[in-house]
Amino acid sequence: MTPLEAPRLNHHAADRRGNHATWPQRPGLTLVELMISIFALGFVTTIASTLFIDSTRFVRDEGQRIVVGENAGRVFTVLDPVLRQAKEVLDSVTIDGTEYSTGTTTVVLSLPSLLSDGSLSASDTDTAVITHDTSQADYPVIRYLLDPAPTSTRASLNQVVVEKAKDLYFRYTTAAPITGLTMTIAVADTVAGRSFTKTIVLYGTFRNHP
Repeated sequence: MTPLEAPRLNHHAADRRGNHATWPQRPGLTLVELMISIFALGFVTTIASTLFIDSTRFVRDEGQRIVVGENAGRVFTVLDPVLRQAKEVLDSVTIDGTEYSTGTTTVVLSLPSLLSDGSLSASDTDTAVITHDTSQADYPVIRYLLDPAPTSTRASLNQVVVEKAKDLYFRYTTAAPITGLTMTIAVADTVAGRSFTKTIVLYGTFRNHP
């Protein structure tokens, strides 16, 4: 008789004597323990889902803030040099059949013409317009127009500088003749019901050019 057969014989012998064989019980979970485990798992899943949603919203919001900031940042690359080179503020100008007048949302500027040698002209001037174009109510923009003099090497422009421009406001430091101004620009966008706004303020003085 081998060692493997001995337990089997003993088991049958026990059965013939009328005794029930007793098998070792395997460890398991009670109903209460099972319910606690399910509750803990659900709690952990809820926390993980909340953290994931919050992190996704944070990444999306940061991305949108970057987009709004880059959009507003074009003010520095395009409009800031215009204010720095401006010679004076004009009352009005007509470009391509449209009249633009200096006010709270539009400014007409005179710039020294740019000559072929890269210098600024002492006599000839180009005319620039910065205006808040609200012709499309759901998509307001800041538009920059340039009407160069015949001797200027600058090209004619009519371009959108800032998209989704919520507000553009000019404040002039003095009455005519105007020697300086403050330009305030608010760029706003809404994504998934959340609003993002970027405000930029630029200053211009008109006394350093011939």
